Amino acid sequence: MVLEDAEDLVSSLEKKIDEIEKKYEEASRLCEERLKQAVDAETKLIEAKTSMLRLQERVSDMETEEHIRRQQALVNSTSRRMSPQVSFTGASESPAPIPAKKSGTESSRIEQPPHIHESVDVLLKCVSQNVGFSHGKPVPALTIYLKQTKPASLTALFLFLALQ
Repeated sequence: MVLEDAEDLVSSLEKKIDEIEKKYEEASRLCEERLKQAVDAETKLIEAKTSMLRLQERVSDMETEEHIRRQQALVNSTSRRMSPQVSFTGASESPAPIPAKKSGTESSRIEQPPHIHESVDVLLKCVSQNVGFSHGKPVPALTIYLKQTKPASLTALFLFLALQ
C-alpha cells in the first residue's frame, strides 16, 4: 500500500510537472509574441514621429514660401505704383524674384529671428502706404521706417535680404 501510494504520488507529480512545463512554454510564447508586438509598435511610433516631423518641416517651408510670395507681391504692387525712375536699387526694372526655398536638411535652412520678420513687415507697411509720398517716391515712408528701427535691426534685415 505504501508503495502504491508512492507510485501514485510520483505519477501525480509528473503530471503536474508536465502541466507546469506546458503552461511555462505557453507563457514564454505569449511573452515573446507581446515583446515582438511592442517592438513593432515602437518602430511604427518612431516612423510616425519621423513622418510627422517631415510634414511639419514641409508645412513650415510652405508657410515661409507663402510669406515670401506675399512680400514679393506687395513689393511688386508697390513698385508698380511708383514711377519707373524710382526704385530701391536704382534700376527701372522690378526687383528680381526671390527663389523659393526648397525643402532640405535643417543645416541648409537659414533660421530667421522673429525681429527680422517684424522689420520686414514694418518696411513693407511703410513702403506700401500712400501717406507721405512725394511725386510717387516713398522717401518719407522710408525715413519713418529708418527712424522706427534700430541700427542692429537694419543690419540684420539687410543681411537677411541679401542671403535670400
